[in-house]
Amino acid sequence: MRSFARDSEWLTRHYEEIKNSGKRVIAIKDGKVIHEGENVKDVLHDLEKQGEDLALILIEVIPPDDAAFIL
Repeated sequence: MRSFARDSEWLTRHYEEIKNSGKRVIAIKDGKVIHEGENVKDVLHDLEKQGEDLALILIEVIPPDDAAFIL
């Protein structure tokens, strides 16, 4: 759980940089982007193929700038 909190903090500090890079789905582990892709399904599939434990990885979807959310 501790590394997940650190990865969340890392994402918060680097969010603007990542958002501007054009990446849409990123996987973060130990303060590093270990995978990126266009959709969650493919990112999860690739990580599983690499033998990663998905429970230990922060997966984040970066919405486009023009995204609208209805709450």
